[in-house]
Amino acid sequence: SNQNYVTENSNNELIDAIETIQIEPNVLLKLKKDTCTSTARSILKFKYPSPTISYKLADMDKKLVDAIVFYSKQCHPDDKRKDSHVRKAMSNYFSLIRHNKKLKSKALNTNREEQ
Repeated sequence: SNQNYVTENSNNELIDAIETIQIEPNVLLKLKKDTCTSTARSILKFKYPSPTISYKLADMDKKLVDAIVFYSKQCHPDDKRKDSHVRKAMSNYFSLIRHNKKLKSKALNTNREEQ
């Protein structure tokens, strides 16, 4: 039946994705969150806990980005969000870090001026 073929085919893709992500499968399972977007961000947070302020999704290997998107969507087959939506959520992870680091350095500078 066609269903078995689809499952087997996505199993191979899933194995490829997990190998590309390079996180132990038992750890990867713990990074699963409630949605595909939050799962993708969770994986990024694990792989890039403190990226440089200039680091963007575009700097990542495209194959790795695709693997994270694919894996996150496989974790949530009922979550019908598009790949682009998951990529946007991943991009927002880096944007938020950039934003927070800028706020932090601004706060530090303000404190110095007040002393």
